Amino acid sequence: LFERAMTSYEEEIVDSKKQRVALSLIVGSLQTCENFSEETRAELADRAAGYAARLLKKPDRVAALAACAHLRWRRFPPNDSAEAPASSEEGGPAGSGDPSGVSTCLQKALKIANASLDASATTGAGGGEAAGLLVSVLDAHLWFFENGCEGAPASAVAELLARADAELTALGSRGACPPDVRAHYDATVRHVAHQRERIDAVGERYRELPET
Repeated sequence: LFERAMTSYEEEIVDSKKQRVALSLIVGSLQTCENFSEETRAELADRAAGYAARLLKKPDRVAALAACAHLRWRRFPPNDSAEAPASSEEGGPAGSGDPSGVSTCLQKALKIANASLDASATTGAGGGEAAGLLVSVLDAHLWFFENGCEGAPASAVAELLARADAELTALGSRGACPPDVRAHYDATVRHVAHQRERIDAVGERYRELPET
């Protein structure tokens, strides 16, 4: 069924908006399936990520690649003692899957944001959208970092936090920072600060990050 859906996506859907919606449905449905072999799941996830990387609009590409990362690694439900490893309560992984696959998707999303930032630096236009893409990539990393996935290490999150702050500060100095992007980043920073105060494995993880 998934192969038929993907074939239909490839051959019949050409409108960019419909592609975005159809891919969201494919990825969302695939996330709920439990009984694929690892090989089959990886193959389908790779195809979905390939579609995501070819969406027309950059924000759609970044969002879709972030969604595809969830096909590679899933979080254990709270108190799921049947599946969660014994180490999860002491700061070990809170889920399972393929961290390298997660990293690949996130790096593809970051590459799009970086290309947009480079283009903005060259042309002097589009800085707000490029910064928004960077903040979206930061948020995608934070989810996996918070849930113990090695595909989003503390070093990568810290670098993204610092870079997003620098980009938004530079835009703000020119009066060119979109209010929604600034608000998005500020909410992310507040989340990081809040999580640092937790007295559990998640708090310990966040305390690895530099204070913002």
